Amino acid sequence: MIYSGGSATDEEAKVINDSARKLTADLYRNGVSMLTGRKKLAIEPNKREYALPEDLLGVQECFWEDSTTRYEIKQRPLQSFRDLNSTDIQPRYFDVFGQTAEIINARICNNTNDSTTVATIDVSSAGDYQANFDTGSVVTGRDKIFNLSDGSSGTITTTALTSMTASAGLTGGKTNTFRPNDRIQIERAEKTLSLFHINPLVSDSSYTTIADGVTTTFDPTTPYYLYGAKVTLSEVGTETHPLKVYLDDGDDTVDITAIDSRSVGTHEVVFPNNKILDTDNTYRLYVGGGHDTDNIVSSYDILGFNGDERLNIYYARYPMKMGTSTYSATRLSDRLELPEICLEALINQAVSMASYKAEGGINNESAQALAMYEMEVNKLVRFQRTRNIRGSRQVKNVMYSAY
Repeated sequence: MIYSGGSATDEEAKVINDSARKLTADLYRNGVSMLTGRKKLAIEPNKREYALPEDLLGVQECFWEDSTTRYEIKQRPLQSFRDLNSTDIQPRYFDVFGQTAEIINARICNNTNDSTTVATIDVSSAGDYQANFDTGSVVTGRDKIFNLSDGSSGTITTTALTSMTASAGLTGGKTNTFRPNDRIQIERAEKTLSLFHINPLVSDSSYTTIADGVTTTFDPTTPYYLYGAKVTLSEVGTETHPLKVYLDDGDDTVDITAIDSRSVGTHEVVFPNNKILDTDNTYRLYVGGGHDTDNIVSSYDILGFNGDERLNIYYARYPMKMGTSTYSATRLSDRLELPEICLEALINQAVSMASYKAEGGINNESAQALAMYEMEVNKLVRFQRTRNIRGSRQVKNVMYSAY
């Protein structure tokens, strides 16, 4: 079918997919999880919030695992997380509250950027070695660009491999300008990812100082993931924009970030891409550049983590979409994830939706199919609760979720 917009839509696939999602959501509201998933998280220091998968209906159980033992993490209301500075060897409580947007790209502006509308990055071998922007994932006129150094944001109107334009400008920041070395982040406009909160913060031994008090180069002995650095500056230049900080392996820039407010003293920065440090390479940290001199690093520490995914989250989820057209950007197939016992309910819901749409409203066929659908849902709820005496598929933290 082709609508006035000119693009074809696979109506059959759309009705079946929408019906499958509605059935899954209705069963979930009745305390039954027909499909489950698992998300493994590597907890970061001083980070309390994590984005959950897009297909989430609700978290069922959460466990912290070390090399020999599994501990259950209890759910508590977010309002009870009072001591925000407390730490422990593992989180004790969690809650699911609020939403966040998917991050598409994280970069820093090049060393000449000075614009109220355009953020430009350097990807050349003589520059910062950053990857191009993922322009195919950005929806212009909708998705957002955030200047993390300035605190401002704007709506993206034009994309290019090395630049993003927000023609209406930035708002909400100190200067509302893209300056040299500003840290920028591209996010989707839709906040579709649920937020997972932990308490207390984790003082995890998997995070370590892998190079301490370095004045020149260092050679890692373990292939840790690069997390961040503590940079001690004994002198700073006269520039007022953020100070570029980058790690080099002798041939290329490994990762790059910035100190937002430069001053003499120690600054902690986080590298955005979690690159793995190669034990065969020799690394060195630099600040500034030819355009930004008189910044002297007296010493620096490199922080890394081993990538252990100790937090395991088991959750109720939606089924993947079916179809063979461009109905969805995700991988499509004709395989239904829901078990065969769901077919009667799924078909009745699909008939109800198709008839309602074809006739322009409620009619005898759509009403009868809807009544049969509701009866099948009740059968499935009774069947699942009888089948799972231990309640392993029963939902614990029921919350509303639109299908």
